[in-house]
Amino acid sequence: MKHHTIIFFALASAALMACETTPNLPPQIDIVAGDINTCRPISALTRIDIPAEIQVRYATVQIDDGPRDQIERSQRLEREISPAKTVFLDSQGREITNVCNVEIAPGAKGEIDPGPQ
Repeated sequence: MKHHTIIFFALASAALMACETTPNLPPQIDIVAGDINTCRPISALTRIDIPAEIQVRYATVQIDDGPRDQIERSQRLEREISPAKTVFLDSQGREITNVCNVEIAPGAKGEIDPGPQ
């Protein structure tokens, strides 16, 4: 009986040493190349043009010319606080920044280029 257990352990260890473990590889994902549209079509959005915010100030200079009339000059000064921009909203009123084929400067008047046909 003693010989049988020794032979069994010898065969079992030989069988285990013959096995090689392979790493578990993640499943391979096939990527299909093609045109994937990740932007929203402009026809589904509402366009809102927000005008520039301009601060207007007046500078007045007065010069006292003694016995003659007083000289006074006013000048209008304008400063742009925030530039004009165009915002696109979806049907829920959320702002969308990824819009397809927009080729127009924000705040500019004109048609939107529909892109290549």
